[in-house]
Amino acid sequence: MKADIIKLLVAIGLSEARGKRHLRDQTNVKDIAHAEDVVFWMRDLQMGSMPPKTNRPTRRPTPLTNRPTPRPTPPPIVIDDSPAPTYSSFTYFPTSGDDAFAGLSDDAIDPDSTFNCPPASFVGCTAPNPNNPVNECPTVGQPCKDGNPGEYCCRDGCPRNYCTAKEFIGDDEFTTPEPTMMDTPQPTPKPAPSPTFPCNLTPNSRRTQLTNIIASASSQADLNDNTSAQNLALNWLIEEDLAQLCPSTNTDERDAIIQRYVLALFYYSTNGNNPVNNPTWKECTAPKAYTQAGVNAANRNCDLTTTNSTQIFPDDVRGRNAWLGPDSECTWGGVSCYPDSSSSAGKINAIEFENVGIQGTIPDEIEQLESMRWFSSERGDLTGPIPSTIGNLQSLLLLDMDFNKLSGPLPDSMWSLTQLRQLDLNDNELTGTLSESIGDLSELRFFQIDNNVLSGTIPNGLGDAVNFGLIGLSGNDFIGDMPNSVCNLRPSPLQTLVVDCSVGCAIPDCCTSCVP
Repeated sequence: MKADIIKLLVAIGLSEARGKRHLRDQTNVKDIAHAEDVVFWMRDLQMGSMPPKTNRPTRRPTPLTNRPTPRPTPPPIVIDDSPAPTYSSFTYFPTSGDDAFAGLSDDAIDPDSTFNCPPASFVGCTAPNPNNPVNECPTVGQPCKDGNPGEYCCRDGCPRNYCTAKEFIGDDEFTTPEPTMMDTPQPTPKPAPSPTFPCNLTPNSRRTQLTNIIASASSQADLNDNTSAQNLALNWLIEEDLAQLCPSTNTDERDAIIQRYVLALFYYSTNGNNPVNNPTWKECTAPKAYTQAGVNAANRNCDLTTTNSTQIFPDDVRGRNAWLGPDSECTWGGVSCYPDSSSSAGKINAIEFENVGIQGTIPDEIEQLESMRWFSSERGDLTGPIPSTIGNLQSLLLLDMDFNKLSGPLPDSMWSLTQLRQLDLNDNELTGTLSESIGDLSELRFFQIDNNVLSGTIPNGLGDAVNFGLIGLSGNDFIGDMPNSVCNLRPSPLQTLVVDCSVGCAIPDCCTSCVP
């Protein structure tokens, strides 16, 4: 088993070395050096570190007791000009038959009345209490003593007598009253259904809460800058992401929100959408329309997946879906996550790109992917410095960003990555010196920083990392001699050591070769 693992890792390193020979136009000596460019990983690398309702009987309504309504004594026929109370509305009662109004007989109706009554078409009676009538009168056409001024008796559809303001035709002693306007009962409006929002939050509330979560990863200034990648990633997460994540106070759920945001930020920072309709990424770009059809079209344009890391982490969750699609970011092309059986399930384990057309910069927020063990972005056009926050990726085993345009010095925080096995930064534009602290990377097997603009002397501390299998330092501006602490690692475990010929290094006792 041990031999199989060694063969697998050596095969990965040899494959990289062969590719690099095609990209470098150097002397035969340099080609020989990089033919030995292999990955020396730890032999026994342990990858896992990573209340019920009660059926009550229906109560029947209590029937009204059928008892006769006492007939009121007819008042004397007089004209009363005193003001009477005005009733602005009536309460309608359903009729249950004429028995409820037995006290009002047809004898009370004057068949010869010339009063102009309205049609008997009421759906209910006008008295609030049928056993104690209000605004009733004994004879049709007579004025109503208890009614409003100018009201007279008429008959309704109950049947019964009631007061209404209609013109009396006949006796001149009666004047035409002004009609009293009565309010028509209005139906109670039904409340409009509440709109349905994601997470049962209003859009503004959801935006505010999600922004507060993301503000723990990115500065508020960057999030507010309409031109920043942080602003683009935040707006995508809130407005366009079909996953529609909900704010949460749960730590794991908040971490998941931040992880998805950081992956979106990586996409925007590396010009995945710039310009939107012609992104620099060669494949796996975001959907042009956030619809099911748009997502399907984008997925068809993604065939990228992890390759080298798959051989080390075969049980990882991975896929070939377009970036910024509705599926888990673990299934986006070139990404893999810890398996479901792991205590770190769902967290990013590997990001692996090679010759995909990535441009732009590595965002500082990469530090949020603290469980990531494999970060490889080779053969692109990444620019700017290596972010100092890279030192917070304490689980990192491999960091490979060769053949880009990275510039600036190597961040001091890099020397705190004590789990690192492979550091591959050749063919960039890195400047400055090589720190003595490189010796703190005691697990480092493979260190290649050829073809940059590093200067100064080679530090003695390089020999403190006693597990080296390959060191490539050529194509820089180093001066002086190779420290004895490094030469003492030859021939085992250090099998390959290549420098510029301007550096004093005995061949083959110390260096295996030099490049003029």
